[in-house]
Amino acid sequence: MYKTSQNWLAYVSPDYTTQIKEIESKKEDENRVMAIPVSHGCFPAYSFLYYGDDLTIFYSGDFRFEPLTNLVPQLDEILRELGIDGVDIALVEGTNFSADYAPITTTMFREHLSLILREKELVSVSIDPLDLETFLTTLELSLLLGRDLVIGSERLLWMIDEIEQLKPEALDKIYISEELQVPTPLPTKNVSLVNDVFKNPENYVVLIEPVGLLQILRKLKIWGESLNLTGSVVVLTDPEPKESIKEVEERALRAWLRGFGIQTFRLRLSGHYLPHQFSQIINALKPKRLIPIHTEETELIIRLFQKFTRRK
Repeated sequence: MYKTSQNWLAYVSPDYTTQIKEIESKKEDENRVMAIPVSHGCFPAYSFLYYGDDLTIFYSGDFRFEPLTNLVPQLDEILRELGIDGVDIALVEGTNFSADYAPITTTMFREHLSLILREKELVSVSIDPLDLETFLTTLELSLLLGRDLVIGSERLLWMIDEIEQLKPEALDKIYISEELQVPTPLPTKNVSLVNDVFKNPENYVVLIEPVGLLQILRKLKIWGESLNLTGSVVVLTDPEPKESIKEVEERALRAWLRGFGIQTFRLRLSGHYLPHQFSQIINALKPKRLIPIHTEETELIIRLFQKFTRRK
């Protein structure tokens, strides 16, 4: 389907004969396929297990081995829960084997964000519009440190329904920015970024996409608002895939932030497992054969797999 697409992020309409069904987590369907929930930079995300007559095949998709929240268990834990003790073939992604940077672990992300929330005044966190785990983590840390959460991007509003199911006691600490000028989902309330949040910055955390933040800052300049936000911070979490970062010209964004006295931090939290966790994945799956996918380091991954399996 994607062979003719110039951009692999683009939506490609399915063939008119295609039937789309909702998957049921952790239950084998009529095609003998089971969807296994996993942690990723978007929610929900799944790996898949196929039960064939002669062999079982595991397809990882994109996933984090160490979840950011308790929305889903770690892969080895859920495999034990399902009674899966080995597969014949494992198709496993290896995205971060090709990375020229070192993403932080989920534990490190929580520690860094906690420190920033303690030390800085207004803290804005830029997240991908599908990243419910980072939303939940930011909400939990905000509540722990006595701050209210403000949603500043319309594409994040769908998460309110999820929070109502997962953490209903937190709803009275979540606000929607008045500047969005959209209907406020019940039972949340509105708050003004300009009149409330920016004037009492230590009381809030703003969740916002880079595009939305840039639009608000530009409006403030047009309105002639004089605000001193020195001591405030924007945390960039690097939404994945990488191409989405280019939605905002980062150099321009940093220049606008600097003009208001706002500092930027980048916390590179990957939606993919880290290379040092590869051996744990192999121990959990116990595959007889491994096929690397989503990577430029196919040969390295195969050699590592052979090395780990020879030790047993």
